[in-house]
Amino acid sequence: IAPSAEGLATILVVSPDGRRMSMSPGNRPRAALQSALQQLRPQLDRGDSLGLIGVGDGYLLNHLAHHPPALHLGRQQLLHLIEPEPKLLLVAMMIHDLRPALLAGRVFWWIGRDWDQALRSAVLADCGIPTPASTVTQCVDRDDANARYTAVGQAVIEQDRKVAQRVRQYYQSLPPDHFLRAARRQLGRPSRVLLLTTRYSTVLQYSTRDSAEALEQLGFETLTVIEPSETRATTRASMRQQLADFKPDLVFQIDHLRSEHVDVFPAELPFICWVQDHLPNLTHREAGASVGSRDFVLSGMKSMYVGRYGYPVRQCIEISKLTRVPARPAGWDCDGDDISYVSNASQHPSVLRERLTAEAGAAGTVIGACCDAIDEIYARYATLHTAADVGDVVRATLDRLRVRPTGELQPTIDLLFDRYNNTLYRQQALSWAAEIAERRGLRLSLYGSGWESHPTLARYARGPVQYGSALEELTRRSRLNLQIVPFYCMHQRLLDGLVAGGVFLARDPPRARALPALAGFLHRHPP
Repeated sequence: IAPSAEGLATILVVSPDGRRMSMSPGNRPRAALQSALQQLRPQLDRGDSLGLIGVGDGYLLNHLAHHPPALHLGRQQLLHLIEPEPKLLLVAMMIHDLRPALLAGRVFWWIGRDWDQALRSAVLADCGIPTPASTVTQCVDRDDANARYTAVGQAVIEQDRKVAQRVRQYYQSLPPDHFLRAARRQLGRPSRVLLLTTRYSTVLQYSTRDSAEALEQLGFETLTVIEPSETRATTRASMRQQLADFKPDLVFQIDHLRSEHVDVFPAELPFICWVQDHLPNLTHREAGASVGSRDFVLSGMKSMYVGRYGYPVRQCIEISKLTRVPARPAGWDCDGDDISYVSNASQHPSVLRERLTAEAGAAGTVIGACCDAIDEIYARYATLHTAADVGDVVRATLDRLRVRPTGELQPTIDLLFDRYNNTLYRQQALSWAAEIAERRGLRLSLYGSGWESHPTLARYARGPVQYGSALEELTRRSRLNLQIVPFYCMHQRLLDGLVAGGVFLARDPPRARALPALAGFLHRHPP
């Protein structure tokens, strides 16, 4: 341990021939730490897995151990620490309190001269351990360590290549009528369905679980793929391994298309996407063009996906929202919140505006101007109920800016409706509910991630509520549950809450009245 040029303690390595090497780049630990954090900022913000090849002087490891990035729904960033020289780690522990790193399940340690063999064995045995998306090398023998790390990566790639080949050969060997017989359950064994979901969306988790149970009741064998812990990932390699081991006859995923997985799923294998939310990955013409003859898209708005986004009509199946009736007690008291609302739409519009303009790149100025125009409408206590309303604002803004659109306007309108107007619509109604609750002495509670950071609604934040029995009980015990969406109120949350025994107050958008009126007109007049 020696003083650095900045006065902070660092580690000095003296080689057998007397050469001295500071483990702080430039012998300036503070400056080196700031430089490394700036380099890693995008990976830290996304929560990508990181690799420290060498503990260095310990400052970077100490910072990452004490300041883990705050990620969505409890996800944790995985950190691989590689140190060929155990002495260096021991000396670093004399400078820093590394107990958070030692005790955290998110830090994987590969220590000693055979570190690469241990790492190789672990990642080849478990494809769900993400290898580092980025690395920082700060060890004594950088060239040797980097070469050995590269060799581990090549072994992972080679194993994945062999698994992909096995998968490809299996599905190419199946007879032409195999999947037809699988759908009819005529294979002489249970037909197998692989379901994909994520632990970072409670709604998708439980909807996928319900779907799996329904398939099992119909006689299918199911396997649900989900991240096994907060640090693990569902990688392409891990999905391919599941294909090789389980050999499914069908793949099922909510809100994601086959094309998003690139080359993981063979073209022969049928893939079902159940659209429950109109997300940006689904609502554009490139998504529609990616749907092949063995892709099947389930949606309650088939005509929109076919007409607006070019989805093949043959591959789209109209399906209503579905729910399951849970086990309910014989009776219960509404002794909880007076008014409760459950949603993760907690980001302040200013944060959303900044994100949308940044994502738009060169078009960011136009997107920002459209957001400003929408803000002005809500500031007058008016409301944009539909995508058509938002479209009128977008066109008026383009005219005012004298901007001539070079392509289709609909993707921009959908983006602003789904990701910006949706949030303003919800939070406008919540501000009214908060005002009424304060005036009448009622308890308003907002459940979900992020409300505690909202500038005006934080006082009502109650933290997340677990989907399933906990949410069902909350819904029953609340005197009123709010349902606030800028479209027809038929939504998964409403259906699940009603069958759980909850009482709902829904905002009344124009189409809630227009759709029944239109249906009534059609029933009365056309033959």
